[in-house]
Parts: sequence; structure tokens; C-alpha cells
Amino acid sequence: MMKYAIPLVLAFMFFSWLGCKKDTTTFNRVQASLGDTVVLRGIANRERGDSAYNSVFLDFSTALQTSVLRSSWDLGFYCGAEFRVIINHSIGATVAVLDKTDLDQVTIADTVALVRKFNLDVDTAGDLTTVDPVDLDSAAYLAGTIIPDIPQSAATSRVLILNRGTATNLGRREWVKMKISRTANGYAVTWGNIDDFTPYNNFTINKDASYNFRYRSFTNGQVNYEPAKGLWDVAWGHSTYKGTNTAGAAVATVVPDFMMINFVNGVKAAQVMVTETTTFASFNETQLAGITFSGLRDVIGVNWRNLANSTSGALSINTNRFYLIQDKIGNIYKVSFAGGGSRGNPTVWYILVRKAPEQAE
Repeated sequence: MMKYAIPLVLAFMFFSWLGCKKDTTTFNRVQASLGDTVVLRGIANRERGDSAYNSVFLDFSTALQTSVLRSSWDLGFYCGAEFRVIINHSIGATVAVLDKTDLDQVTIADTVALVRKFNLDVDTAGDLTTVDPVDLDSAAYLAGTIIPDIPQSAATSRVLILNRGTATNLGRREWVKMKISRTANGYAVTWGNIDDFTPYNNFTINKDASYNFRYRSFTNGQVNYEPAKGLWDVAWGHSTYKGTNTAGAAVATVVPDFMMINFVNGVKAAQVMVTETTTFASFNETQLAGITFSGLRDVIGVNWRNLANSTSGALSINTNRFYLIQDKIGNIYKVSFAGGGSRGNPTVWYILVRKAPEQAE
């Protein structure tokens, strides 16, 4: 009987291994922004706020906001030293790794492994793991699962079947079957729709050290989804994350209003609870002592809002907390969501608390 490895990808996620070839993008540093109040542009058209079609990337030091359709990509190819591939966590994509190596041997009958519902474990850190638990404190933590073990040879590459996801503006799409292998500085992919047979489609994609991942759509080819890795600190939108089924077991589900830090590029964050002596307005550099920053992608996650009390047009925000964000070069910002906004267009208020050493006058 065929065995399956069935990883769910929650990914935006991502690795923090380093080591690519020379960057293609040169950044000229400017003085860090002192802060701003920004309304995130999550609504792409006329969709409901809880179905916002965009992901929004925000860089605090440059006050740069980038909105892009969540449905614009299918695969993300890691640009670090490892050869890893993610699938689109923001629309609920899933993937199964088969024991087969011949695409012609794979048909719609093989998709039964992904149609079945199954539970994921929740570790003591409170985040999703996979059927092969990962160490959430490891530098190699990828916020969810990945397509594992990209081989050097296409001949030994196992067939993957992909449910492209539907939690977005797109309706049902064809299942995809594919094989992925390495090139000298990137990846080679052979793919077709689930009931296709030889000949198949082929493409290659190279690593680029200016980015965490390079992205590809089966519909539109290579696409720009995530900005260059030095040009965003947090990303807001939908993400596959942990939920609970009727039996109380942890299951994977797509949640809205998820705030992820750019942990692949070394961004860290800390949650600060409001007290009589610690408020967002009064917090300053002298209070940084004793703050512990974390590089996990869900330090903010869904903790900034109360989804149970939110509607499609309103957002219930937890005003009893705010966040500290430390970017890659060491600037520290305090960040509040208490400014409100609406579902799909939340407001982010941030203020520089401490300049990075290289930014200090």
C-alpha cells in the first residue's frame, strides 16, 4: 500500500539559514523613520474585510507598505544555503509527497490523501508542528511545513501533488502534480495538471540573495510577491495556522488578520502587556532592559486581536498589549494596533524607541 508523507505548509514562511550568492539589490541606508500611523491596504476590490484578498508587507524604518494579492503565487523557492520550497499558506494550499517518481503514474486517484482531514500536533510552545515535529526554538524553524529534501537528481525526485488552495478570490483550480530538483543555484520543476501525461511543463528558477524566497505561479509564471528581504519587517494577511475542531483537537486552518514578522531575515519581536506603569504612550528606551525578543513568526500572530468578537466589518482589538519590533539592523519600534481601522484595513501605529548603533548620531 502506498505510503504518503503529508505536510501542510503554513509557510510564508520560512527559514533563517543564510548563505546565498551576491545580492542583486544594493540598499543605500537612510535615517530610520521616527514613526508613522499607517492604514494597511488589505482590501483589493469589494470583498468582505474578513476575506481581504491582499497580503500587506510593512517596513518601519522606510515607512514602506507593499500590498499584493495572496493568490498571486503557488510555490516559494528559498534563497538561502538550503534547498527548500514552500507552498501558499495564505490561501490554504496543501501538498502530499508520494512514493512514486514517475509523473505518468499519478492521477486524480492519488489526491485522496489530501482530501482527508487530519490533525496536527501542537507542541508546548503553542504552535503547529507537522507529522515530523520541528524544534520551534531552532534557527531552522520554518513556520509550518515544507516540501522536504529537494534532491539533486530529477530521476530520484518524488512526485508531489498540490491542492492550490481556495481561501481567496479564486475558485476551485486543477490539482497539480510536480517534481522538483536542484540546479547549480536554484531549482528545476516539471509539472502538469493531475490527469496530464507526457509531455509536461518545465521551468527553472534561480536563487537571489536579495530575497528570502523567489515565487512562481502555475498560472502567471515567475511573480514578485514578497519584497526584497531588507524591505519589510512585518506582513499582515491570511495564514494557515492552528485551529480547534469539534473534538478539541488542533487542526490546520486558514485565519485572517495574521501578523507575521520577517523572522527569516532576523526580525524579532516582543509582546508587552499594558500596566499602570507600562503603556504604549509612555514606553521609552529606558524600559528595554529585561525585554526578551523572539524570532518566532507568530510572536504577534493573532494575539493582537480578538477574532471571536470581530465581524466582517469590525475588528475587536486587544488594547491591553502592544509590541516591540527589532529590525535586522537593530532599530527598535513600539507598535500598537489600538488605532482601529476596519476589517481588511487595520491601522498600525509605530514609533521609534531606539536607533540601531549605525543609525545613532
